[in-house]
Amino acid sequence: MGEERIFRYLSRIAVTPRFEHAIRTIEELALRSGVRPDAFRSRLILKAGELPDPERAVVNLVRFLESGFSTSFLTDFQEHTVLLDVFLELVGQSQYLADILVRNPELLRWLTVSGEMRRTKTADDFRREASSAVVPFERGERKHDALKRLHRREMLRIGAREILGEADEGTITAELSALADAIVDTVLGVAHEELNRRLGWNCPSTLAVIGLGKLGGDELNFSSDIDLVFVYDKDGELAAEAGRMRTLHEYHARLAESSLAALTEFTPEGHLYRVDLRLRPDGTSGPLAMSLAAYRSYYEARGATWERQMLIKARPIAGDGGVGASFMKDLVPFVFPRTSLRPPWEEIAEMKRSIERQHPGATNIKLGSGGIRDIEFLVQGLQLLYGGKDDVLRSSHTVRTMHALAERKIIDSTTADRLIDAYWFLRKVEHRLQLFHGAQTHDLPEEEVETSLLARKLGFASATHFRKVLDGHRAFVKDQFDMITGGREGKDTPSSRHLKTATPDYDRNRELRSVDEIIERSPMPVVLRPRLQSLLDSPAHAASLRQALTRPALREVLIRTLTLSSVLAERFLAEPLLWESLIGSATQLLGSSAPGWSFLLKEDVYRYRLFNETRSAVRFLSRRIGITSFGLELSRLADDIVNACADSIRSNASERTAAEGLALLAVGRFGSREMSVGSDLDLVLLYDGARTSADRAEHFAGALVRALSESGGAYRTDFRLRPEGRNAPLAVELGYLGEYLRSRAELWELIALKRSRVLLAHGDIVKKVTGILRSAPTRVIARPGSYLRKMRKRMADERSEKGATDLKVNAGGIADIEFIAQAGAWLKGITAARPTGEVLRAASASRHLRSGELKRLQEALNFLRHTEVVVRLNSTSTTSILPSDSKVMDVLALSTGRWDRRGFVAHLRATMKSTRTIFLEVMRRTDHLSART
Repeated sequence: MGEERIFRYLSRIAVTPRFEHAIRTIEELALRSGVRPDAFRSRLILKAGELPDPERAVVNLVRFLESGFSTSFLTDFQEHTVLLDVFLELVGQSQYLADILVRNPELLRWLTVSGEMRRTKTADDFRREASSAVVPFERGERKHDALKRLHRREMLRIGAREILGEADEGTITAELSALADAIVDTVLGVAHEELNRRLGWNCPSTLAVIGLGKLGGDELNFSSDIDLVFVYDKDGELAAEAGRMRTLHEYHARLAESSLAALTEFTPEGHLYRVDLRLRPDGTSGPLAMSLAAYRSYYEARGATWERQMLIKARPIAGDGGVGASFMKDLVPFVFPRTSLRPPWEEIAEMKRSIERQHPGATNIKLGSGGIRDIEFLVQGLQLLYGGKDDVLRSSHTVRTMHALAERKIIDSTTADRLIDAYWFLRKVEHRLQLFHGAQTHDLPEEEVETSLLARKLGFASATHFRKVLDGHRAFVKDQFDMITGGREGKDTPSSRHLKTATPDYDRNRELRSVDEIIERSPMPVVLRPRLQSLLDSPAHAASLRQALTRPALREVLIRTLTLSSVLAERFLAEPLLWESLIGSATQLLGSSAPGWSFLLKEDVYRYRLFNETRSAVRFLSRRIGITSFGLELSRLADDIVNACADSIRSNASERTAAEGLALLAVGRFGSREMSVGSDLDLVLLYDGARTSADRAEHFAGALVRALSESGGAYRTDFRLRPEGRNAPLAVELGYLGEYLRSRAELWELIALKRSRVLLAHGDIVKKVTGILRSAPTRVIARPGSYLRKMRKRMADERSEKGATDLKVNAGGIADIEFIAQAGAWLKGITAARPTGEVLRAASASRHLRSGELKRLQEALNFLRHTEVVVRLNSTSTTSILPSDSKVMDVLALSTGRWDRRGFVAHLRATMKSTRTIFLEVMRRTDHLSART
């Protein structure tokens, strides 16, 4: 592979700094692993030049190799080039699959060596594997986690089969559906065992689970909701009382509820499925589970055309097979009556017009004109019309039904073949869109670059060619739909009450009225409306949001959060996993101070910080915690991330020895555990010269800065508080620190470093560091209050903006209170890392601070920090400046729960004026007390 050929391939790639950095990192890993870096680099670049997205492939290769398996996998990649080709193809085309492989690197060998990728699994295969997965565990939660690991593994396998062309779309959708069947059935079995164990007796269950929609049709995609309804045999009394349950309905409803929770809850292992139960009778207001007789009564008395159409897709997927079969038998007279009814086209056409009004344009391949839904509606309409007299036409599978329609001469074979081709083509595009990020989307990219990327993934030479084929399929589908249904325009017809893609109860107008009522009852409708609507318009968020709005406690949290923070509203949109986690496990995640998403800590520290900062912010905005607890949670989160990054560095044997002589000081707000949204980490790295060299300590410091700042940008780090400031090396030797503190340190440096806390160090290093800090003399200054006042003025002069109200640095701001605490710490000789409020209370025990002043300062500190947090939750920067936007000012006032905007501004001014008065008095008093001492 000559350099000329390498250069030719590189010329095809948009070589970005990120790509170059990834290549250099791989060369370093190869060198450490004994693999020839030049040969591996050449092979890698040649393969990358053939991929649709070479940068993504190479960056994901780095992530994979850095997950702890670099040596063995690099050797395998070098010796088996096909393995490297397969890996790059997968991670270059799907970030979703790349994330799975980074999380579970061992799955690559399982996938490629075992022959699993070429194997087509049956429903029985999946059921055996799901049953085996839960056998080793006793507790229900552990069984559920085992199923999540199985689900993740199988999604990787099926996704790889899709990308590498090992199976056609029909096989892919069948496998995805069979996997869901097996998971739901096993979850139901576990729920039954758990419920009976809690009740203390073995109550038999007749609960059956019916799949609807794409799951019912064996046509599931990679990010579908699963539509379910629960049915049991008959109503009556339990043979024995079970707690407060006395009836079979209560028992089976509880069983359905437990199964639903297990399917949807988020744990560190992720979640299984988003579940939609709104197709049951009476939608969200109907019972979760009903008897066979109750379903019959409902459909006979109140069943509508949309429900007949929806139930074509019904299929028993789990639970009691006999009850499932009876349910299907009971449906036939309702869904497929033998007597001729009026044609359904008028209502179907109106349903489709309603959908297209909500999804105008051609970007949505499912709901837009000529999309997947047009084919499904066309086929279902023909089934409603002819299925009553021909049971061959009653299949829940779209393509099998089209073949049957052609065999019965209801549509000609050429039309059927073209519709089938269009259907599978659109489904393939849908799969590639969803595999990219594992999100429920059906929208084509708007940017030309992204469209070209999608086209190449689908095997097209250009975006132009892709669009030509796509437009041809959609035009044909639209023509057939219009011809059979009578066209897009027509007489006004009553719209369906419960169209799934339109509403929570499949009534878009009812949903809009309901959402409008929620918005209008909120404190700030003008702020809430666009944020709520953005989530409702997002396919990845809409279903779970609708469910959340039916739960009063969660609805209140969401309304308050979305109203009080533009940043969190945008974060929810950008991070579907974060959103689904918070909605699916709200009680667990919002009810505890412990961080969640632990699996991200080693894989993605940026998102680990982002997700948990968001969780704490929601807890804060919903009044679950106050400002002090909020700062403590963010500081503990930073501790976790710093420790994890340090552990990752120390996992290298050469770094482990150097780290034994190191200590990290947390200073400033990080040290006192008072961090805010977007806070930097103020750090000082120390080393024991007797145990490690300056070069190795400096190398560790640089590695830590990169791990914290560059790997996704979890935190900005600030080492300027080290002796001699920014001109000194990052790592400071302990002896030098002691000498500096004794002879040259400024008073403010002494106070700051004495109030730090030690991280990362071993026991004997901790003792040395704390001994140096405690023994450092507090320098005698004739007028310390005047000195601190001068330092405070310099801060304000350097940092404040003219005409702006800065909550931190302006006169009477947070810095005034922090300087008062510093003066108290100096006078009281406080050396521990303690929060500002605690230092103020300690200072009040002396004559330095009086009790009335203490109360006013504590109230001011809480109020100003609360306001600062809400300001930052409505800004793209970590500012402390009061905004000029009147809406944001209204939000700030609302967040306090006490004032309108005018009252809020008046209270803020009075608070800052009072704080400045106390500051000046305390500084004067500090001089006086110092002189007497």
